[in-house]
Amino acid sequence: MVGHDVEEFIGVVQRYGASLDVQRLIDAAKAGPSVARANIAHACGTCLKVAA
Repeated sequence: MVGHDVEEFIGVVQRYGASLDVQRLIDAAKAGPSVARANIAHACGTCLKVAA
């Protein structure tokens, strides 16, 4: 998603409210990451190049 998509999405949610699926997305965002940042680097070949 790019900035414009997010802005449009926010506008729709402000106008019509959050559906159950959107509320799940909001809850997941509020909870924060479930995988530590260091572990993410080990899961991605591109990240491993940067971390090295």
